[in-house]
Amino acid sequence: MIERVPKLFLQILQNRLQLISLELQEEKIRFKRQMALSVVGAILGVTGLIGLGILIIYLVPTADRVLVASIIIAIFIITSVVLLVVVQGLSRRHTPFEATLATLDKDIYKS
Repeated sequence: MIERVPKLFLQILQNRLQLISLELQEEKIRFKRQMALSVVGAILGVTGLIGLGILIIYLVPTADRVLVASIIIAIFIITSVVLLVVVQGLSRRHTPFEATLATLDKDIYKS
């Protein structure tokens, strides 16, 4: 029985290393997908918002264009700050390597 302990330990270690390797690959794929979608979405969103802002400014009478442009710029800035706060909140909810950490916790507390 005692001679099997090192072999069992190595098997457990190998299992944990495979799990962390798999989760690392998943995190890389998730990160790349999020970045690609974020960049495309940001480019399209900014282009659309600029177009909308120009259209609104163009449709407003000449005397009020500076005021309307200022309001539109303020709305864009406030919205961007709110979205940054939301993105930070979303990134805090996700725990990388959650399964690996849970398994390691189980291993530690079983001993």
